Amino acid sequence: MNTIIGPALVGMSPAEQTLIDDKMVQELDGSKNEWGWSKSKLGANAILGVSMAVCKAGAAAKGMPLYKHIAELAGNATDKMYMPVPAFNIINGGSHAGNKLAMQEFMILPVGAASFTEVRAPPATRRNSAAAAPAAAAPAAAAPAAAAPPHPHPPPRRRRTCRRRAARLA
Repeated sequence: MNTIIGPALVGMSPAEQTLIDDKMVQELDGSKNEWGWSKSKLGANAILGVSMAVCKAGAAAKGMPLYKHIAELAGNATDKMYMPVPAFNIINGGSHAGNKLAMQEFMILPVGAASFTEVRAPPATRRNSAAAAPAAAAPAAAAPAAAAPPHPHPPPRRRRTCRRRAARLA
């Protein structure tokens, strides 16, 4: 970054995100494969890191919040913003997952929620939630509320993926 990317971008305006990204990918790196620009000379992580920094600097140069700058770069209207929909990865598959599932991943999306509060589970189902405890009639001079009882099922233990590491830790 300091010897190739940095010197090539000095003097360019961070507001010109597309120009900078194209310069890094096409001119400075220039590597291609059958799918297009491969970024194999400079590396995708170096190019992405600089691109993200330029994006943040571009928003600061324009004096606008980062989310509005990104919406503008994407060609979206900035007068009415929409809440993003979080995606939850439930099952991993494919060659990188270390199993024989034919699918890449199985995801769920909580569509239709008006806010992030609606996306979350109801209070009675959340672990260690004070709202999960049954409501009792409070006396006139109530003592401080006791902590919620522990969830009946403890959280699952993290699966060790490396047997050699697990053997060293045991």
